[in-house]
Amino acid sequence: MGENQRIVFVNNLRRYMENKGVDQSCIVAALGFSASTVSDWVTGKKYPRVDAMQKLADYFGVLLSDLTSEDDGTELRKLTPTEQELISIFRSLNDKGQDMIINAVRSFAINPDLKKDSASNDAMA
Repeated sequence: MGENQRIVFVNNLRRYMENKGVDQSCIVAALGFSASTVSDWVTGKKYPRVDAMQKLADYFGVLLSDLTSEDDGTELRKLTPTEQELISIFRSLNDKGQDMIINAVRSFAINPDLKKDSASNDAMA
Protein backbone atom coordinates (compact mmCIF):
# COMPACT_ATOMS: atom_id res chain seq x y z
CA MET A 1 0.00 0.00 0.00
CA GLY A 2 1.50 3.28 -1.09
CA GLU A 3 1.77 6.17 1.31
CA ASN A 4 -0.20 8.42 -1.06
CA GLN A 5 -3.11 5.94 -1.14
CA ARG A 6 -3.15 5.82 2.63
CA ILE A 7 -3.23 9.62 2.85
CA VAL A 8 -6.05 9.81 0.29
CA PHE A 9 -8.06 7.25 2.25
CA VAL A 10 -7.50 9.03 5.57
CA ASN A 11 -8.53 12.40 4.11
CA ASN A 12 -11.65 10.93 2.52
CA LEU A 13 -12.60 9.02 5.66
CA ARG A 14 -12.25 12.14 7.81
CA ARG A 15 -14.26 14.20 5.31
CA TYR A 16 -17.11 11.68 5.25
CA MET A 17 -17.07 11.49 9.04
CA GLU A 18 -17.32 15.27 9.25
CA ASN A 19 -20.06 15.42 6.60
CA LYS A 20 -22.10 12.81 8.43
CA GLY A 21 -21.35 14.32 11.83
CA VAL A 22 -19.93 11.14 13.33
CA ASP A 23 -16.86 10.33 15.32
CA GLN A 24 -14.86 7.14 15.70
CA SER A 25 -17.12 5.78 18.42
CA CYS A 26 -20.13 6.03 16.10
CA ILE A 27 -18.35 3.89 13.51
CA VAL A 28 -17.35 1.39 16.19
CA ALA A 29 -20.93 1.13 17.44
CA ALA A 30 -22.53 0.96 13.99
CA LEU A 31 -20.14 -1.43 12.29
CA GLY A 32 -18.66 -3.47 15.13
CA PHE A 33 -15.00 -2.73 14.49
CA SER A 34 -12.73 -2.33 17.50
CA ALA A 35 -11.97 1.19 18.68
CA SER A 36 -8.25 0.65 18.11
CA THR A 37 -8.85 -0.51 14.53
CA VAL A 38 -10.97 2.53 13.66
CA SER A 39 -8.42 4.79 15.34
CA ASP A 40 -5.65 3.24 13.25
CA TRP A 41 -7.62 3.94 10.08
CA VAL A 42 -8.42 7.55 11.00
CA THR A 43 -4.82 8.29 11.92
CA GLY A 44 -3.43 6.49 8.89
CA LYS A 45 -1.51 3.96 10.93
CA LYS A 46 -3.27 1.11 9.10
CA TYR A 47 -5.28 0.67 5.92
CA PRO A 48 -8.51 -1.37 6.08
CA ARG A 49 -9.09 -4.58 4.14
CA VAL A 50 -11.44 -4.33 1.17
CA ASP A 51 -14.37 -5.92 3.02
CA ALA A 52 -14.01 -3.48 5.90
CA MET A 53 -13.68 -0.58 3.50
CA GLN A 54 -16.89 -1.66 1.74
CA LYS A 55 -18.70 -1.60 5.09
CA LEU A 56 -17.41 1.94 5.62
CA ALA A 57 -18.56 2.98 2.14
CA ASP A 58 -22.01 1.49 2.77
CA TYR A 59 -22.19 3.26 6.14
CA PHE A 60 -21.43 6.62 4.53
CA GLY A 61 -23.66 5.92 1.54
CA VAL A 62 -20.83 6.28 -0.95
CA LEU A 63 -19.04 4.10 -3.45
CA LEU A 64 -15.91 2.25 -2.40
CA SER A 65 -13.99 4.34 -4.92
CA ASP A 66 -15.14 7.49 -3.10
CA LEU A 67 -13.03 6.40 -0.14
CA THR A 68 -9.97 5.47 -2.16
CA SER A 69 -9.85 8.07 -4.93
CA GLU A 70 -8.46 11.56 -4.76
CA ASP A 71 -11.25 14.10 -4.71
CA ASP A 72 -10.82 17.66 -3.68
CA GLY A 73 -14.53 17.91 -2.93
CA THR A 74 -15.16 20.54 -5.60
CA GLU A 75 -18.20 18.72 -6.98
CA LEU A 76 -19.84 18.61 -3.56
CA ARG A 77 -19.05 22.28 -2.95
CA LYS A 78 -20.98 23.18 -6.12
CA LEU A 79 -24.16 22.04 -4.40
CA THR A 80 -26.16 24.48 -2.32
CA PRO A 81 -26.46 23.75 1.40
CA THR A 82 -30.05 22.64 0.83
CA GLU A 83 -28.97 20.23 -1.91
CA GLN A 84 -26.22 18.86 0.33
CA GLU A 85 -28.74 18.34 3.14
CA LEU A 86 -31.15 16.53 0.83
CA ILE A 87 -28.41 14.22 -0.41
CA SER A 88 -27.23 13.54 3.13
CA ILE A 89 -30.75 12.70 4.31
CA PHE A 90 -31.42 10.55 1.23
CA ARG A 91 -28.21 8.57 1.74
CA SER A 92 -29.07 7.93 5.38
CA LEU A 93 -32.35 6.20 4.43
CA ASN A 94 -32.81 2.51 3.76
CA ASP A 95 -33.99 1.29 0.34
CA LYS A 96 -37.67 1.66 1.23
CA GLY A 97 -37.17 5.24 2.44
CA GLN A 98 -35.19 6.14 -0.67
CA ASP A 99 -37.93 4.68 -2.89
CA MET A 100 -40.54 6.76 -1.05
CA ILE A 101 -38.49 9.93 -1.58
CA ILE A 102 -37.98 9.20 -5.27
CA ASN A 103 -41.71 8.61 -5.76
CA ALA A 104 -42.59 11.80 -3.89
CA VAL A 105 -40.14 13.85 -5.96
CA ARG A 106 -41.53 12.36 -9.16
CA SER A 107 -45.05 13.35 -8.13
CA PHE A 108 -43.89 16.92 -7.49
CA ALA A 109 -42.00 17.02 -10.79
CA ILE A 110 -45.15 16.51 -12.83
CA ASN A 111 -46.87 19.48 -11.17
CA PRO A 112 -46.23 22.50 -13.41
CA ASP A 113 -47.02 24.92 -10.57
CA LEU A 114 -43.96 23.71 -8.68
CA LYS A 115 -41.44 24.03 -11.50
CA LYS A 116 -39.04 26.94 -11.73
CA ASP A 117 -40.12 27.71 -15.28
CA SER A 118 -43.73 27.98 -14.10
CA ALA A 119 -42.84 30.59 -11.48
CA SER A 120 -40.98 32.72 -14.01
CA ASN A 121 -43.80 32.31 -16.54
CA ASP A 122 -46.34 33.46 -13.95
CA ALA A 123 -44.26 36.57 -13.27
CA MET A 124 -44.28 37.44 -16.99
CA ALA A 125 -48.05 36.98 -17.35
